[in-house]
Amino acid sequence: MIAAAERGEFHVMTVSEVPSWIRVGKKDFCDDKMEDPAIAIKYRDAFQSLCRRGYIYHDDGILFRLTSAGFEKARQLAAK
Repeated sequence: MIAAAERGEFHVMTVSEVPSWIRVGKKDFCDDKMEDPAIAIKYRDAFQSLCRRGYIYHDDGILFRLTSAGFEKARQLAAK
C-alpha cells in the first residue's frame, strides 16, 4: 500500500508459466528472476486481503485502484 500511496494504482500482471504478480509504478512485487513463485504469491495473497477489506477496488482489466479508505491508510503508513 505504501508504494501506491501517491497514485493509488496497482496492476495485476500475468504471463504464461509464472504466477501472476502485483506491479505498482515500476516496482514489481515478485523476485527479480521469477524463480521463486512463493514470493509473488505472498504479495498477491496480501493484495487480495486488502481488496476484501475495501482498501482496493478493481477498475478495469489489469488495473486496480485504492479506495478513499485505501488512500487514507496508505498515506498513514507512508508517513510512519
